[in-house]
Amino acid sequence: MGTDAADTEVQVVVFELAGEDFALPVQHVREILTWQPVTAVPRTADHVLGITNIRGQVTPVVSLRAILGLGEAEIDRRTRIVVVELGDEVGGLVVDAVKEVLRVSSENMTQPSDVVSHAEHLKAVIQVGERLILLLDAASIVREGGLSAAAAAADTAGTVDTVDTAATA
Repeated sequence: MGTDAADTEVQVVVFELAGEDFALPVQHVREILTWQPVTAVPRTADHVLGITNIRGQVTPVVSLRAILGLGEAEIDRRTRIVVVELGDEVGGLVVDAVKEVLRVSSENMTQPSDVVSHAEHLKAVIQVGERLILLLDAASIVREGGLSAAAAAADTAGTVDTVDTAATA
């Protein structure tokens, strides 16, 4: 048995958005959290929900539904924040629900250009039996989601909003 590209496996985190299955490579997922409130940051893009404190770090949180143009959804008990890490960038992606972690053979993946055109966030289509899972490009999501800019806003929000209470008393 050889060790060529056909033999490789990828581990992915599968989650739900608007009733469809999406995934991200597990190496980009730092943790998965239950929903927690976020603090809105004025003058940010519509998909930026705000910032939150994750283990002592102010972290931007964005709506993956909004980035992908899937419309809004109510936050409920299944809603999760998938904390992604790509290089120095860390941010939370809000998803409807996290389903599972899968090991997928590259033989079960189809390149998006073979399926649809203009799918800039789509890295591959994974087929597991009759089920189709859209594997997202983590770098594209981080870039489009503005996690770099949102992280800078989070850093600024943590330092600029300091008020000298003695001066206002």
